[in-house]
Amino acid sequence: MPKASDKGCAGASADGGTDGGCAPETTRRLRTTGGGARLQLDRSAAKWPGAMVVKRRERWPRWVYRDGEEPDYRFSLAIERTFLAWIRSSPALLGAGVAIDAVDLDISAGMQRLSAGILVVLGILAAVAAWLRWAAAERAVRTGTQLPSLAFTVVIPLGLILAALIVVLTIR
Repeated sequence: MPKASDKGCAGASADGGTDGGCAPETTRRLRTTGGGARLQLDRSAAKWPGAMVVKRRERWPRWVYRDGEEPDYRFSLAIERTFLAWIRSSPALLGAGVAIDAVDLDISAGMQRLSAGILVVLGILAAVAAWLRWAAAERAVRTGTQLPSLAFTVVIPLGLILAALIVVLTIR
């Protein structure tokens, strides 16, 4: 005779917790494996009532998630917050570049365009740096290696200083 936990019903779930009842049309997370794949129980794909099919769903990007173990979620959330801070910086830099180009400053047109161009390039670079830093940090936390230091991120503060110096030193 099948037990209630075999069907995922009557308060027993496949991962050892309780789910409070049967829901045959739903897919529930069974557990997370190393390599970033999630195993899922899918009752709708089963060939007979009460049976479950285990499906594997890959996380993207695979090169980040394929190695190592699932880290403590707090580390992943901290890495994500850093990613979002870089992403917020990107449109700010893009907007500053557009604003410097649109406003009539008391500097030569060439220097104004140069300063605006530097800020726009830095905005694009900030978005790329956000992605690369997130991926490298997430992979390092998953594999238990040292957190990376990306040397090209020093370009953004140096570019900001250069753009500011162009504006300040060329005012008529």
